[in-house]
Amino acid sequence: MELYLGALIRQVDSSLLDEWEKLRNPQFQRGETPEIRPPGADAADRDVTRDVKAFTAAIRNQIFTFLRGLVIGDFEAAIARLNPPTDAESRAWTPERLLPLVEACEAEHGCICLDPNARNVRHTYVTPAEDKLTWRVQQMLVDQDEHNDWVVEFTVILAASRTAGEPCLRLVRLGPLTRSR
Repeated sequence: MELYLGALIRQVDSSLLDEWEKLRNPQFQRGETPEIRPPGADAADRDVTRDVKAFTAAIRNQIFTFLRGLVIGDFEAAIARLNPPTDAESRAWTPERLLPLVEACEAEHGCICLDPNARNVRHTYVTPAEDKLTWRVQQMLVDQDEHNDWVVEFTVILAASRTAGEPCLRLVRLGPLTRSR
């Protein structure tokens, strides 16, 4: 405990300890003290999910990169933002599968907006799962008339995000806010 507290004080302000040692031994020369960290500190530093605000911002950036790919018709780039690039039933997302969804949205509302209003945090809904393994993220698709009745929904896989060092988004669906049953 004495070694730990001494190292902690040296990291914060070693001048007091140096003065104490000089009083005891006038020839005292301070050596470098390596940083002492508790077990697991390095892994915690690498955990991108730890800072919820920053992680949520990273998720939103990734979502808008995905949406930008859809808007410009670069479906391959959009799919590249998905990890894994499959839905919950393990069916692959392909350009052929995404194109009719985007066309349906555009037929109903025109283009999908990506302006500052569309990027406003009020259009993003994040719901952590009870099991604490995933998050459900819904991004409202803002249209020119601001009906905002289409959504793109993702599952964020937290363990995979920690391993990858970035949000791992699984596209669940792209469609009207309310599904017809």
